[in-house]
Amino acid sequence: PSMKLLDNKKIVVQNIRDFVWCPCENWIAYWQSENKDIPARVTIMAVPSCEPISAKNLFNVNNIEIFWQQAGNYLAVKVDRSIKNKKESENVFEIFRLREKDIPVENFEIKSKVMSLYWDPKGPRFAVILGELGRTDVSFYKIGEKILPIGKTLTNKKCNCIKWSPQGQYCVLAGLNNISFDGVLEFWDIGGDVPTLLNES
Repeated sequence: PSMKLLDNKKIVVQNIRDFVWCPCENWIAYWQSENKDIPARVTIMAVPSCEPISAKNLFNVNNIEIFWQQAGNYLAVKVDRSIKNKKESENVFEIFRLREKDIPVENFEIKSKVMSLYWDPKGPRFAVILGELGRTDVSFYKIGEKILPIGKTLTNKKCNCIKWSPQGQYCVLAGLNNISFDGVLEFWDIGGDVPTLLNES
């Protein structure tokens, strides 16, 4: 066995803050912070060519989180952005459609504070946990021509984690490592027009 440096050279990415491998393709998504007049930037790079296949400039960025779908069809970039003259920040998502021509990117805003995002590993759906620990809501969305909600937001859920079935469609809303949540598990079917509760334990 042997190993070698690709093209016998290093790649320098200035102001890089984080990167995440695609689970099923040799792609890396990384983001660079703002630097003076240069905006923050999210780039998806193919390996071993190390050539970018998509990129997006972003402004007024506090932080960015990167979420790959397991099948590699989508990438969600959560952008925490400063609002001028306000102490709060807003949550904006940039959704990359990796399997479509020219990799279109859709801007998607959620008004409530987003704790985390969880992709359906097989289908064009994702879930988000909203609010603060102790009082959380859960919303589901489906990607079609546009990104649309699946039913209404589920309110007052004892949930700080969402686990999807590896086959997709079904998920568990879980309250883990939190005494106030009492280990609540809710099993949901997200395959229809509205989320359907299967059982609660």
